[in-house]
Amino acid sequence: MKPTIAIIGLGNSGTELAIRLVDGPYRLLLFDQDLVNAQTLASQLLQSTPLADVEAINCQVNASWEADIIVLSAPESSMNAVSDRIREVATCKIAICLTTFLNDDDSGHLDPARIHMGEELQQKLPNSKVVNLVIMGEERTDAFLISTHQEALATVSTLVQKAGWNPVVVEDWSVDNPKFL
Repeated sequence: MKPTIAIIGLGNSGTELAIRLVDGPYRLLLFDQDLVNAQTLASQLLQSTPLADVEAINCQVNASWEADIIVLSAPESSMNAVSDRIREVATCKIAICLTTFLNDDDSGHLDPARIHMGEELQQKLPNSKVVNLVIMGEERTDAFLISTHQEALATVSTLVQKAGWNPVVVEDWSVDNPKFL
């Protein structure tokens, strides 16, 4: 059976991930606060890949319940509310905190607060295996993976490779880690 991935939040990051994974061996559940956005993306993905297993879903809790892997691509301002809603159904699941934002000054360096979003999400979802996935690099080819859960890191590393990114496992949450600079 195909692993099911719920993508919660279909801004630029969530949409890009869905587009990259549509050809993969996954069932994709798409949720956005605006159901029309999720339905439109699902329709576009099915037009480009008719055999894809993609569904727009109108409830983040139901999407998370059905999923093996939950990708949280919601805005930082709503991350607490989302994690509160899905906490009970995210138990023992991999939860990916997807981050692609750089500093507002376009320096090419990651905003230090973004690195710790996964760490904060782990506190909000204590019974989940949280992996912070940070997409960066000038060509947006590198995917930095940060987690204390080795099995989850391996699973997300495979997913990232199937999405066409180069996974780089970072074992240190420190913003001074040279891999981030």
